[in-house]
Amino acid sequence: MILIIVGLYMLLHVAMYFIFRAQVLSASKWTYFLQFSLFTLFVNTLLLFGLAFLFSGAHYQDAIDPIDTGYSPLAQEHALSYLTFLLAWIVSALALWLKMDKLSPLVALITSAFLTIGPGFSIGILGQVISVNDNSFLFALMPIFQLTISILLFTKLLKQRAAIAKNYNYTNKFLRKLNEYSAFIVKMPVLLLLFSLPVFIVVTLLLLIFGQAPDSAVKLFTETTTWNFSQKTHPPFLDHQGHYLCTVAACGSPKLVKPVGLGERNGQAIIINRQLQIANAFEELILDFSPMLHKVIRAFYDKYGYGFSRHITTSRRSNLIYLFMKPLEWFFLLILYLCCSKPENKITKQYR
Repeated sequence: MILIIVGLYMLLHVAMYFIFRAQVLSASKWTYFLQFSLFTLFVNTLLLFGLAFLFSGAHYQDAIDPIDTGYSPLAQEHALSYLTFLLAWIVSALALWLKMDKLSPLVALITSAFLTIGPGFSIGILGQVISVNDNSFLFALMPIFQLTISILLFTKLLKQRAAIAKNYNYTNKFLRKLNEYSAFIVKMPVLLLLFSLPVFIVVTLLLLIFGQAPDSAVKLFTETTTWNFSQKTHPPFLDHQGHYLCTVAACGSPKLVKPVGLGERNGQAIIINRQLQIANAFEELILDFSPMLHKVIRAFYDKYGYGFSRHITTSRRSNLIYLFMKPLEWFFLLILYLCCSKPENKITKQYR
C-alpha cells in the first residue's frame, strides 16, 4: 500500500512536470523554475492540508484522546461550501495562468471573481489556526501559497487585461462595452470585490440544494472547537489509548509478531511480545542512566507515538510496523546486552 501511494505521488509530479513544460515553452529558464516551484509547492501543501485532517479531523461532538488526534478547524457539515470555492479558485487560477490573454471578457470577470473569493477563505483559515497547536502549520501552508498565487496572478491580470482592452475592439456593441468594463474593473480592486459578491451569493444559493446553509462560510469556522473562531464545546477528553507497539502485539499476525502472553499496562491487561518488552526495557535503561534524557524521549513519544498508533487499524499495518521496528529492536537488544549484567531478566520482567 505504501509503495502504491509513493508511486502515485511520484507519477503526479512527473505528470505535473510535462504538463507545465508544455505550457511554458517560451518562458526563460529562471521564470520556468520559479513558476514550476510555486506550482509544485502549492500541490504539495494542498496534499499536506488534506493529510492534516488525519491528525486533527474529529467532529466537535466526538470524545477524543487529544494525544491521538485533534478537532477539525473546519466544520464537517459546511465543508462542501469550502471545497466548492476551493475547486473554483483552482480552476480559475489555472485558466488565468494558462489562457489569460485568450479568455473572453465575461469569463475573465468570473474567474477574477473566484480568484478574489478564494483568498477570503485562506485568510479565514489562517486566522482560525494560527498559534493554536503544533498542527497549525500543517493547515497554514496551503492558504499562504494560495494567497501568494492570487497576488501574483492579480498583478499579471491587471497588466494583461488593460493591454487587451486597449488594443482589441469588438464589432458587437455589447461585447465592446463589456470588454471596456472588464478592463476598467480589473484596474479597481474594490470594484472587482463588489463584483465578486453576486458571484459568491449565486454559488451559495446553488449550494442550498445540497444542504448547505446560507451562512456556511461563517459556520465553517465557528461550528468547531478548540480553534480561534470556535464557538462549540466538546465532550471531556479521553485517556491515552496505548503504546503503538502494544497495538502491533495485539493486532499483528501471531506467526509474525509472536505474542508471548498477557501483561499489564496502567491496570489493564494487554497482549505483549518480545519486541514490546525489549523496547520497554531499553526505555527503562535510559531512565536509569539519565532521567532528563528519558523525559525528552518520553515527551517526543507522547507527542507523536500515540497519534501514530491511531492509524494502526489492520493486521497488515501491524505486521508492517513490526518489520520496520526490527532493526531498532536489534539495536535496543545490543545496548541492553552491553550495559546490563542480566539483560534477559530486565526484558522478561517488562509488563509482568
